[in-house]
Amino acid sequence: MKLKKVSISILCLTVGFLSCKKDDDGIQAPQNINISEQQIKDNDSIVNYLETHYYNSSTIESDPKIKNLVITKIEKGAPVPTGNTLLNDKVESKTLTIGDVTFEYYILKLNQGGGVNSPAFSDNVLIAYEGIELDEDIFDSALHPNPSIIDLTNTIRGWKLVIPEFNAAADQVDQGDGTTVYNNAGVGMMFLPTGLAYLFNPENRLQLSPLIFKFELLKCFENDHDNDGIPSYLEDITEDGLFTVTTEASGVKDDDTDGNNIPNYVDNDDDGDGILTKDEITITVTEKKATVEELKMMTLESNQVLLNKINEEEDGTFTGTIITFTDTDADGKADYLDAE
Repeated sequence: MKLKKVSISILCLTVGFLSCKKDDDGIQAPQNINISEQQIKDNDSIVNYLETHYYNSSTIESDPKIKNLVITKIEKGAPVPTGNTLLNDKVESKTLTIGDVTFEYYILKLNQGGGVNSPAFSDNVLIAYEGIELDEDIFDSALHPNPSIIDLTNTIRGWKLVIPEFNAAADQVDQGDGTTVYNNAGVGMMFLPTGLAYLFNPENRLQLSPLIFKFELLKCFENDHDNDGIPSYLEDITEDGLFTVTTEASGVKDDDTDGNNIPNYVDNDDDGDGILTKDEITITVTEKKATVEELKMMTLESNQVLLNKINEEEDGTFTGTIITFTDTDADGKADYLDAE
């Protein structure tokens, strides 16, 4: 029997197709769909699009914003006009293997983003975006001046993979009229096969549609869904970028330490010993460092972790947060995961 897994998420935000449609982990195929064959078909369609469309690269290089981004189909037999770049010449090809299937997806990095922080797959982001089908129909958007705050936990798998590759904006300026300008944001496009989009959502009309997203990553916020002191990304025990719980006694490793069918990221007592997780760890703030690089190169003990979020202080220095996972009985298992 195939293992049945469930994803448990909170903070489901109302942002069109993105937030309330969950992806499957690929273990069980949708009815009447061969995933391997679908992936081959999807990749052929995406590659054809990349080979037949170009973007206005010279304009974007001087002002990288999605409002300035224009994608144009090449006329048959015509060259790519000067000042433009074929998508296929610039995208980065990435893969994710789930079971026996390797999903290929593509990222166009138009601007890395000048902020010191990038999100984890479980963080909240403030983002402007536009979702497009390969026939160039727009199916979803949240553009300036109304970007959306989205919990990446509640997005399709492709977003969890791509958005963390970018940094947030370097800074923001209030214009005094209710709008905000974000400088040096992370700007890009993603080209996703159905297996990283809505293939596992048969009720979604986009189930068999490879998708394109343009986006600007404006801000990111480190999530601790259960407020136990450990950011959610560190509670992904299986390190697969998902929060899963096995519903059968199989011995398969999942993200639920105490077996109460609640993944650790929404369980404030991860080992079920009656002591809250926040009382079984030690949290400290680092000394100020002159640069982010100096902060990240700090020497830590083997049971310590420097969290992803870096704070820029008013004097231009940087601080971070360290979690020490105490092991009182020295049995090699951190207290917050050790019920004994």
